[in-house]
Amino acid sequence: MTTDPLAPPVAPAALAEPAVPVRGRWIALLVLANLGVWMAFFTPIQVLLPQQIKAIDPVHKEAMLGWVTAFGAAAAVVVNPLAGALSDRTTWRYGRRHGWTVAGAVFGAAALVVLSRQHTVLGVAVGWVAAQTGFNAMLATLTAAVPDRVPVAQRGAVSGWVGIPQVLGLVLGVVLVTALITGNAAGYVAVAVAVVLLALPFALTTPDDPLPRGFRAGPILAGLWVSPRRYPDFAWAWITRFLVQLGNALGTLYLLYFLTDRVHHPDPEKGLLVLILIYTAALAATTVRRGRRGAHHAGAAEGHRPGQGPRRGQHRQLRPAGPRAGAVRADRGAPRRVPHAVRRHRRGHRPRQRVRAAHPQRPLAGLGGISRRPQVQALEVYQPGAGRSQDFARSEPLFG
Repeated sequence: MTTDPLAPPVAPAALAEPAVPVRGRWIALLVLANLGVWMAFFTPIQVLLPQQIKAIDPVHKEAMLGWVTAFGAAAAVVVNPLAGALSDRTTWRYGRRHGWTVAGAVFGAAALVVLSRQHTVLGVAVGWVAAQTGFNAMLATLTAAVPDRVPVAQRGAVSGWVGIPQVLGLVLGVVLVTALITGNAAGYVAVAVAVVLLALPFALTTPDDPLPRGFRAGPILAGLWVSPRRYPDFAWAWITRFLVQLGNALGTLYLLYFLTDRVHHPDPEKGLLVLILIYTAALAATTVRRGRRGAHHAGAAEGHRPGQGPRRGQHRQLRPAGPRAGAVRADRGAPRRVPHAVRRHRRGHRPRQRVRAAHPQRPLAGLGGISRRPQVQALEVYQPGAGRSQDFARSEPLFG
């Protein structure tokens, strides 16, 4: 069997665009793994760290908690994209993602166990930075699983399910360390065990395509920068996600101290659980619904609904506007202003064969399941006495 030397190289399976929809079992295991990592993030922040720091320094507990969480956030900013870039370049024969998932879960769990035995603010800060390092490496590879394995038309719905553990993990974690487990140190150990047990089924039983050893990627540091001018959709997605996380932090970080010192709640831990349940119910009620709507629009971006042909009105042929000389017809979404080429034609100049329509519309920016629907534009000018139209602008999807 011979190969065509002029044929384009075939991308390895690890880099190919997924085409086979994922099954419910795969989604469920990914949700469980994400549940573990979000429990490990939020349970210490909401309950365990505030209680531990209050026992160490009750006078300056608010400032000390702020410093500890700030150092952890700084570690997350560095580790998350770096671990993702390293996993992109991993050529382990068992796959490039799952090894990082397991290593991050085990390292972060060990850091929580060490953190549970600290009796100084410095020791707590070091332990929390170590935990953030492990869990952010785990989170980076779990996040990459969706574009690695899920087709575009299914990503909105899957992203909706994967988003639920972010709030559900907070609820279950708080229940675990307040209602089921007694003691701060035991709470850390319980969360450490849970994150490992929830991550292993996904890492050990789901496929992870390996990257060929001959693969050569670009520099890591250069690859971490994504130009917001060249990729505005990514920039808007990053800003939106940052603002969502900032709002969560502002509203929940000092909630236990607020219930204790300002509200004087008789049982602040129980009050915290009630508020978190209300927050979770409101958020979960919208997550999957918006994800499904995003999946529907993602299918529209491909030019069709699931199981149907092209959407009505996309790439449709335009009919003549009538016998009136110089009549202009435009498809939906096309600019209403007459382009320069049409004005030249009316003055007797011979128009160029193809020109681009003026002021193309920008696509809809998307985050997760929100779609980027192509804006199809076409413009035809009908000359007097001509049997067919002169095509001045190609009908093409414009992605900016």
